[in-house]
Amino acid sequence: MVVIGSTAIIETEQSQACVKLTQNSPIFVQDFKRCLGSTAAAQGAPGMPWFNSMDAQVILSKFVGDTATLKCTVEDKGNRDVAWLRTEPHSNIIFTRDEMYDSDPRYKIDTDNNRTFHLRIERLTRADNGTYACTVNTKPVISWNVTLQIVAPATVTDIVQMSQGVSDSGKRTFFFNESDTVELKCNGDGSPQARLAWIGPAGDQVGNSTLRIDGIQRSQYGEYRCEADNGFNDIPDARLVTLKVNYKPEIRVYQTDIEIRKAVGEYVKMLCRADASPRATYTWRKDGVLVPPASRINNRQTILVIVSIQPEHYGVYTCEATNLLGTSRANITLNGKPLPPIIVSDPVGTRRHIFKLMWQHQSKQPPNYPGTIPVTYYKILYRGWWRQSTQDRRKVYSLEDETNLMEEIAYPDFSKIKQFCNLHDLRHNATYDLQLYAVNDQGDSDPVNFTFYTALARADYNATSEDEVTTSNGDTAGPLSLSSINENQDPNREGLKWTAPSIAPSSAPSTATVLAMVIALALGLHCTEVYK
Repeated sequence: MVVIGSTAIIETEQSQACVKLTQNSPIFVQDFKRCLGSTAAAQGAPGMPWFNSMDAQVILSKFVGDTATLKCTVEDKGNRDVAWLRTEPHSNIIFTRDEMYDSDPRYKIDTDNNRTFHLRIERLTRADNGTYACTVNTKPVISWNVTLQIVAPATVTDIVQMSQGVSDSGKRTFFFNESDTVELKCNGDGSPQARLAWIGPAGDQVGNSTLRIDGIQRSQYGEYRCEADNGFNDIPDARLVTLKVNYKPEIRVYQTDIEIRKAVGEYVKMLCRADASPRATYTWRKDGVLVPPASRINNRQTILVIVSIQPEHYGVYTCEATNLLGTSRANITLNGKPLPPIIVSDPVGTRRHIFKLMWQHQSKQPPNYPGTIPVTYYKILYRGWWRQSTQDRRKVYSLEDETNLMEEIAYPDFSKIKQFCNLHDLRHNATYDLQLYAVNDQGDSDPVNFTFYTALARADYNATSEDEVTTSNGDTAGPLSLSSINENQDPNREGLKWTAPSIAPSSAPSTATVLAMVIALALGLHCTEVYK
């Protein structure tokens, strides 16, 4: 028994021949039944012609350009005529009554004029694809059908733009604006029918016959390819296209305004770089006025150079990057304002009514060091505050009007790296907020914020100076030191408390020591106090 689908067929010589002929057919069941029907009909009556299926085909696959031989063997032909017809996709007579009927020179009949009548078709084309029938003019006519499959590897034939956009003449590059919808259709050919796939820049499949991107972004630019395959390709046939995304210039280096501080006579190079498609053109302006064109590098950036800065060069420079989709701008401020100093004081003071504020230039050189921006003077703004008790959490400022600040002016000592100013008449055990500025004729530096604390006064000590305390028995101790501040004493310094250093017996300070302290105190009082 031969089982075909859900049907069981008795195994005979003919059924075995039909299995052999049709086993590789993609429509095996239909072709097998067609084969059985042909042989059964041919052998229906003794003495009548019949087709010998052992030497024939039901399906024949050939490539374009090959030669196909469609075999037809007729047994017991007698004096009957054999003909070859094409039945699908259209009907026409090729051979009949021992002569060619069709004038196509590619058709040939290989025959012995008795038993074999094989149709040979040379230089096959896709148009030869179809069904052919070998017939004998019996009543009724009997026929043997052969399906000729012309196999052609799949190819990509065209890329069609379905959405708005611009392409080059060869349709190899397509231009879109950012946020546009992209829709490209890939057409293919082949036998069997081509299977199509779009492959993106990352190598992943992004579509079948149609590539669609809603709201394309600049990150999606690149090479896309349509591939066609039908199983007869060694490698898929492919067509490459490039998607380019146009967008407004975007300045990358200076997303926000920046500031450059340089001294008179120094060299400065201002750089502006923009990403844009199509490429951007650049313009520089100073305080709104056009300045001469700057040099460009690879059309991706522009440089404006000032070899020796003069006072008239200070101002706001604007870099403009422009293309067809718009303009982006970035500002660079060039000025000679001082850089903010660096405060080096310990925030915890060792004296009750005086705090020594110390700072230095960012270059860690004297304020007039070559190449540094000069400083005319330093401005110190400060105010103190404290709490009445641990229950009262409000700040109580040293001035009735909290908008008022105390101000000190300190002039630089150009012989020293570290500068200082003694702040006087402070409240003991208090917190002070402070801002320090460096100032010159171009303006103020950015403020440096600082918080410091004054030393704690103890009720069992009778202070004789800012630097020393005297015990109840008259012994002299060194200055108060801070190891911690108790929360009950200063709620701002949790977990810390003030302690006095260990007291070692000593004699009263000598005359030289007192004189040195007076001189030091006189030298420290070099700040000018201003009340605003």
